[in-house]
Amino acid sequence: MKKTLILIFPLIASWQVFAWTSEEKLELFKGCMNSAIENGPYEMASKYCGCITNKVSINFTVKDLENGDVVEMAKSKKIISYCNKLSKE
Repeated sequence: MKKTLILIFPLIASWQVFAWTSEEKLELFKGCMNSAIENGPYEMASKYCGCITNKVSINFTVKDLENGDVVEMAKSKKIISYCNKLSKE
């Protein structure tokens, strides 16, 4: 039993690192919309920002965004490219 707990605890702890609150996701979405709405129709901006919010909250922590560590990461560039394509469908 102890071995099972030892193996499971790091996994549970890692889930908490990426846990975003609803407020944090909403703030990310609104910030994205403020920029995206200038570059296209509302529907496209909403689709793009929904995608960005979903993918970023799954792949990065809030701290990553606060530190600016996300902007240059290859993973973030793939997310942006994917969401751009999705928003134009």
